[in-house]
Amino acid sequence: MKKIAVVNSKSFGKFFPEHVQRLQAFGEVDFHLFEPTIKGEKLAEALSDYQCIIASVTPNFDRTFFQNTPNLGLLCRHGLGVDNVDLNAATENQVLVTKVLGPIERQAVAEHAIALLMNELRKINKGQRLIKNDEWHLRSSCNSFELKHAKIGVIGYGNIGSKVGEILHDGFGTQVLVYDPYKSAEEIHKARGKKVSLPELLSEADVITLHCNLSDENQRMLSEAAFNQMKQNVLLINTARGELVDEAALIRAVARKEISGYAADVFCQEPLDPAHPLLAFENVTLTPHIGAYTSESLAGMGDHVVTNIERFFAHLEPFDLVNERSWPL
Repeated sequence: MKKIAVVNSKSFGKFFPEHVQRLQAFGEVDFHLFEPTIKGEKLAEALSDYQCIIASVTPNFDRTFFQNTPNLGLLCRHGLGVDNVDLNAATENQVLVTKVLGPIERQAVAEHAIALLMNELRKINKGQRLIKNDEWHLRSSCNSFELKHAKIGVIGYGNIGSKVGEILHDGFGTQVLVYDPYKSAEEIHKARGKKVSLPELLSEADVITLHCNLSDENQRMLSEAAFNQMKQNVLLINTARGELVDEAALIRAVARKEISGYAADVFCQEPLDPAHPLLAFENVTLTPHIGAYTSESLAGMGDHVVTNIERFFAHLEPFDLVNERSWPL
């Protein structure tokens, strides 16, 4: 009997049980919830009998894990990023790794980024607090600016970043500045943006929104030095990865009121500690990694991973591999 493990995903199969039913045609489907920081050896011990894993953003599937899971043949990320998977170790141990393609989550995450931006820009949370605290007379403190007259800096202009740029440009008349070393000026222009350098974006943007993949090169790219280059009272949005931002530098910038606000759906450690310092600030809006949580997005994500598992058991190469296969199926 085939065995499939769903690891740390709270959404797979919850809204679309037919995805689980399709997998049960092959055998046993088990749901596991591990601490995000579980070590590879202990994780492997719990999952050593499985041929396929549907993985969330946590835990980390490291070299030790792949070295101790001889039955594993396929790991499907139920999401876009694979930064919690050691791809070299997976390949060395003949494990295929797939991810969900950007277009599946594009609309959902872009809409969530815009929602966070508008919520923080127009001080929606603060306005509600004023009503609850009987402080209607303080409503002038919710003064803001219109996006039509703003410059929005988009870092990373792939599927999601470009959609955010299109929404802002076409819907609000916003000028969109883009930093993406992998996109040409012509590509960016066609998608409603203007290609600029990172220093130019940091110094000119009224709002900065992050949409790039995490890599060794861009970890903590928004560092203390980057914050020092930003305009006073810039608004920062992050629906990409928490590790793109130096959290200590961010907290200092918010505390010193050097930026007007921060809104994020992603964090360095997830789930976020309820005692995290960011939660103490009124001009910070945080959501629990729910950017892709729409019916359309979850349906597409679930169908994608199930289809890949079906193909794997049929000895067909799964779609959207992120590592290279050099062994027979």
